Amino acid sequence: MQSFSRVAGEYRLVPLEPTDVSDMAALLSQPRLCSRNGMTERMVDTEMCLRRLSSALETRSTFGLQTWKVLANDGTLLGLSGFSVMEETSEVNLTYCFSEHALKVDPKIAHDICKDVIDVFFDSTYFTHLVCLARRGDEKLAAHLKELEFSFRETRQIAGETVDVYQVLSPIVAGYLKAG
Repeated sequence: MQSFSRVAGEYRLVPLEPTDVSDMAALLSQPRLCSRNGMTERMVDTEMCLRRLSSALETRSTFGLQTWKVLANDGTLLGLSGFSVMEETSEVNLTYCFSEHALKVDPKIAHDICKDVIDVFFDSTYFTHLVCLARRGDEKLAAHLKELEFSFRETRQIAGETVDVYQVLSPIVAGYLKAG
């Protein structure tokens, strides 16, 4: 995948840049829905934002996997969506984070943006599947992932935390399996 901007419905997806640490800090310091942590109010300090931003930029330069800022038409930051590499298994992991405010204004924003990003991933790569991590037992996040056609795969320890691993197959692999 290359670094590019997209328009998804009424939202713009713009690649993260090294100057986006203050935007990330603003987003991550408010209640939000995150792929691994579900709905959380856990505060994240600037140092953590720098590490996350650095990791996203390194993933883009090393693996060509993009993370976008999700912006309203007026430029308001609503969230982030993109990909990381799960070090433990070398699989590509869907990551996303949307502010509670964005979810109140448009309850389908997380679904719509994630679906668009997943489609871009499978249209732009030859990967057979994509994973997404969820905190163990987070039923709300599990329901969201199932709406995106992810299936539960396994529970495992990652970075000292017990997580549920969900997986979605590429349309080609899913069609092949369905055909039997």
